[in-house]
Amino acid sequence: MIDCRIKFLGIGLLSVSLVFLFFSAVKAEEGSGEMFIQPGDRLKIKIDPEDDYIKGGEVPVSAEGNITLPLIGKVDVAGKLTAQAEQIIGEIVDADYLVNPKVVIEVLKRAE
Repeated sequence: MIDCRIKFLGIGLLSVSLVFLFFSAVKAEEGSGEMFIQPGDRLKIKIDPEDDYIKGGEVPVSAEGNITLPLIGKVDVAGKLTAQAEQIIGEIVDADYLVNPKVVIEVLKRAE
């Protein structure tokens, strides 16, 4: 009898956790300006400081979920929040090109 209650409690906690994660993701996209990036989106990327080689600009997200930036190459961004993609690109730029870059991503157009 106790085993059944523990299993039931475990299933209940798992269900609550999944619902919480779902609504957290929805809230992240709708409430905070954060958006999940998806294939077909058009992004505006700003990298500061910008130089002759490391530049942001407007880029499409490919069907595979990648963007391509000068010198950096392909970066997988689909399924990530804009803040996560900013961090990933910032780490790549910081490791190889600029010190403490600031990356800002804006979704200009959502996929249709």
